[in-house]
Parts: sequence; structure tokens; C-alpha cells
Amino acid sequence: MAAEFKAMLDGLNTLMGSPLTIVRSCSPTLYMIYIDLLDAENHLKILKIILDKENLQSGFQFEHLSNETEGYSGSDLKNLCIATTYRPIQELLEIKMEVIPNK
Repeated sequence: MAAEFKAMLDGLNTLMGSPLTIVRSCSPTLYMIYIDLLDAENHLKILKIILDKENLQSGFQFEHLSNETEGYSGSDLKNLCIATTYRPIQELLEIKMEVIPNK
């Protein structure tokens, strides 16, 4: 099973235009995998998938957001979207706390 996995990893290095770099150490069981950060085009695709079910204003500028998040990983984009979608709820709770002070 380990030999099959190693063979598949070796094959990843040969993909044309692959953002993967695989480095082997002296140890036969240790691999380090480096994945390049995404470009704006791939950011755009990921953002559209993450925000697919969100109620966004019409004309939302996915392209602008994609360009502004250069250097973000896929995980960074997901966390940004989650934090942003919860922001209106936080604001409503803050307003409610101002209107009805703690007793």
C-alpha cells in the first residue's frame, strides 16, 4: 500500500502546470507537499462555490473580491466568507444589547 501511494505521489510531480511540489527527505516515509497559492481566476471559482447559497445583493462583484484576496488560500477564503456572513447577526445583537440594557 505504501509503495502504491509513493508511486502516485511521484506521478503528481509530472503533471503539466501542477501547483504541487513534492519533496522527499532521506527517510523513505517522509514527504513534504507544497501547494502554490491560488490565482484570481481560481479565487473566483472558489468564492462562487462558497457563496452559492448566500443571499447576496444583486450585482455582487465577485471579480473585485477575487482580486482583493490575492495571496489567500482556499481555507482563508472560506473563513473570510463565514466571518462576513455572520457579521450582520453580530451587528443586530449589538443593537439589541444597546436598546435593552442588561439588568
